[in-house]
Amino acid sequence: MKMRKVRSMNFSRRFLLCIVATTALIFPVAFGQIPAAESPRTTGMAATQLDFDVVSVKPGKPGCLLVQIGPSPDGFHLQCIPLSALIRYAYGYGAFNDERVLGEPSWIKFEAYDVDAKVEFGDTGTFDKLSLEQKETMLQPILKSRFKLGVHQETKVLPVYALVIGKGGDKLKESSPDDLATKTLPTLRMRGRGKLEGHHCSIKEMLSFLSPLQGRTIVDRTGLSGKYEFTLSWTPNSMTTDAPAEDESRPSIFTAVQEQLGLKLEVQKAPLNVLVVDHVERPSVN
Repeated sequence: MKMRKVRSMNFSRRFLLCIVATTALIFPVAFGQIPAAESPRTTGMAATQLDFDVVSVKPGKPGCLLVQIGPSPDGFHLQCIPLSALIRYAYGYGAFNDERVLGEPSWIKFEAYDVDAKVEFGDTGTFDKLSLEQKETMLQPILKSRFKLGVHQETKVLPVYALVIGKGGDKLKESSPDDLATKTLPTLRMRGRGKLEGHHCSIKEMLSFLSPLQGRTIVDRTGLSGKYEFTLSWTPNSMTTDAPAEDESRPSIFTAVQEQLGLKLEVQKAPLNVLVVDHVERPSVN
């Protein structure tokens, strides 16, 4: 896969671009969106009694950009993931929402690691039945033992985008009852830069993807609770500082949300749970 070369961006921004620049990238929704004043994942929360049998932590290859994130059938194989993104992923803050993780040293945004964690062969069936949140939370002990990570949570009032219903009402198409009966996983497809397709997705799941692209938390104020089919196409100027858009005739994300979905992004402030990094060290790799 040939990636567009992008300059003047930090590692986490390049990491994001590598994921969303892929044509027809398909994956289950994996990035959490945090409602105001709710805890995404308690720092001491135990997802399950299941433990990883084998854990390996190694530095990513110098200059690596091809990121692999998400669970495998028997654990995790995380490739080229910045430590800052791994912390967000494990604690339910979404891999790129920088404003809700505070106190981290600058080096964790630039240093990437490969993490392999597998359960015992006899536990693969149990692992497979865990929710995605439970699987992600199993990464917390790895961060604590290998990176000596210490964190705590606080609530702070921060700038957000609030997603509300536009004056003319929403234009979302609800998923059919037959589709929902199959219990198909919510799926997001990125058709190049600046075009997102959603299938069987809630508003929360849609925002879990849009928030990191905008670099600011988007909170749901629509009151919509269904599952929807949607396509959103916009000029992704906010993603990079020097990468040209593929189609400059497309609208901004704010106009696209209003015209294509019948919704609106408004600048507001809201109490958000933030994760404060108290201590972190470079790991002893193996």
